[in-house]
Amino acid sequence: MCGPCFADKGSCYANAPSNVSFGSLPLISLQNATTAGATTQVCPGALTPTGNWDFCSSIGVGSNSVSQTDRRMTNGSYYISYQLYTDNAYSNPYTYLGDAISTQLYNNTSGITAPVNIYGKILSSGALVPPGTYTDSYTSGGQSAISNQGPAMSNIAFTCTGNTDQRYWTTQPFTVSVTLSPSCSVTASPLNFGTVGVLTSAVNATTNLSVACTYTTPYTVSLSAGAASGATTTTRAMTLGASKVYYSLYQNAAMTQNWGNNIGVDTVAGTGTGSAQSIPVYGQAPAQTTPTIGSYSDTILVTVNY
Repeated sequence: MCGPCFADKGSCYANAPSNVSFGSLPLISLQNATTAGATTQVCPGALTPTGNWDFCSSIGVGSNSVSQTDRRMTNGSYYISYQLYTDNAYSNPYTYLGDAISTQLYNNTSGITAPVNIYGKILSSGALVPPGTYTDSYTSGGQSAISNQGPAMSNIAFTCTGNTDQRYWTTQPFTVSVTLSPSCSVTASPLNFGTVGVLTSAVNATTNLSVACTYTTPYTVSLSAGAASGATTTTRAMTLGASKVYYSLYQNAAMTQNWGNNIGVDTVAGTGTGSAQSIPVYGQAPAQTTPTIGSYSDTILVTVNY
């Protein structure tokens, strides 16, 4: 359980790292999201003659993680997997004891400041992750070393091990977090009544909506009245110029439950699973006076409220 821990040689010190926050993200943007944190290790002047100093940064296992290779931000029993890296190419994960070595030239007059960057990347979340804030805390065990010996010397921080010789260790805590915001998306396929002749009997058609919402997020799906002049959510119309073919949209195959946009009355409700859910839409053009031949169409606006 570790934070980057920073060396303390004499009056050297480390600034507390900025927390590594991924901010607030919808589920669709969660995987592969990146962020960064940073701190500095500082040693003032007049500690030793000018020379190379080695800084060694390590990060071990957070309080909610399983291991250095299985880091997790958690919210209750749910978790989001992530990793912390020494580089912005996200290719070298932090370890403890670590291998992130920085050699800086110490100046006896001005001292030395060594930057330490922490790059975070979300690896996976899975579908069954509810909205909320997920965190992992680093409070002890991960460290950084400072040595006032250069790479040519034998007792240097280059090995990133131990608290002996010229290696000195301290700890600075920090938190990794992300807020998963409730989110939904929807896609729709056309409802096609096909090619018909005289409308002496009802013509039925079916299509599907695909709604994807974050796990446990309640939602309702509304359908607009359409684009035809004078249309309502109970009597819609496909048009060709001034001519119309009337039709209705239903929630059920028996064509008894109208589908409109009065939430809680004639809309479809659901609960997100984190994956796409298919919702059927049933359409019926009733028997009516057949208008001018041609292709008739209408546009319905699908709204997901959550």
